[in-house]
Amino acid sequence: MKPRFLLVVLVIPTLGVFLPGSQGAGQAILNVEALHVGGDDGFNAEVSGNLRLASGNTDLFQVGADLGLGYLGKRHWIRGFTGMERLERKGLDILNNRYVHVRYNFQFSDRFRTFHFIQLQTNEILFLDRRFLLGSGLRLQILGGADNHLDLGSGLML
Repeated sequence: MKPRFLLVVLVIPTLGVFLPGSQGAGQAILNVEALHVGGDDGFNAEVSGNLRLASGNTDLFQVGADLGLGYLGKRHWIRGFTGMERLERKGLDILNNRYVHVRYNFQFSDRFRTFHFIQLQTNEILFLDRRFLLGSGLRLQILGGADNHLDLGSGLML
């Protein structure tokens, strides 16, 4: 692969991260990498939830749940996530986030793979009535192994 091609495909599109934008829009981004459902080859599932109540000088109520299902094969990996999180302080909504995300990866080699996703998200508190996303791109693992690694990637999102 030519160095110029790598520069164009992997580095230049990521410069958009550093451009000024709306702070509210940035807060509504869903980090599905943190919801990683992995494990051995075959079907995998993960369920998580949280409940937090606090009273005293601040009254907080927080509830959330996530569900992840996936299938990991030799070269194909498909995952689906859904979840919600709600946070209230003294009866006032601070966060009300809900999402559905489906992701597919095709593994060309141990270090090079594609990613493709579709996502629907809403967060009324951040004025995100409905966000529908389609995305696709490439990732290259440049350091590390299976458990801890550093990837470089770029993609397009609509």
